[in-house]
Amino acid sequence: MPALDLTAPVAIPGADDRAAAQQRLSTRLLFLIVGLANATWAPLVPLVKDRADLDAAGLGLLLLTFGIGSILTMPSAGVAAARLGFRPVLLAGTLAIGLALPVLAVGSGLVPLTGALLLFGAGMGAVDCVMNLQAVAVERAAGRPMMSGFHGLYSLGCILGALLASVLLGTGLGAGWSVLILVAGIVALFAAAWPGILPASGAGEAAGPPSRCPAARCWCWACCASWCS
Repeated sequence: MPALDLTAPVAIPGADDRAAAQQRLSTRLLFLIVGLANATWAPLVPLVKDRADLDAAGLGLLLLTFGIGSILTMPSAGVAAARLGFRPVLLAGTLAIGLALPVLAVGSGLVPLTGALLLFGAGMGAVDCVMNLQAVAVERAAGRPMMSGFHGLYSLGCILGALLASVLLGTGLGAGWSVLILVAGIVALFAAAWPGILPASGAGEAAGPPSRCPAARCWCWACCASWCS
């Protein structure tokens, strides 16, 4: 399995201050996106339950597909980031989120809802995994603790997403239009984050021991994330 070299991705330590600042901003925006996407899905849960005519047990089984999507994606996202770089993986994950949320907002059949939730979980798992890899690289390059601040942006995204979703649904726009507006916000945030996303995760000579990501450890973290979700 390829090594994820988090000590020297795209030679961050030699970047100028402006580039380093852009990379930090982009990392914060990625955490904000995941929080916003998570908060966009939360108010849709009771709507999905009613449209699919599910009881509590059926809803629980449906929600399990989100965890399955994350479990399948998280380990492979790290491998893909090592081979392809962060940008393609984050782009694919964000695209999956953006496609899945509108279906979850208006879909009524159990099959499309299950597929959309599986896709949503896969996208969230991929973005979550790779944004944390970028956060570790940016923090190490800065030489000071930054991880708590990055995760604070995730919490802020959850708060903003919940507020915006509540306001939009309260205006009578309906779930479909409300989600489309929030997805447009996610797309805009990702576009703003793009310049500072690390284009390669393993380029250049390693400045220290590489941080490897064994499959067993990735699966463990993925299962924990699935259980928490």
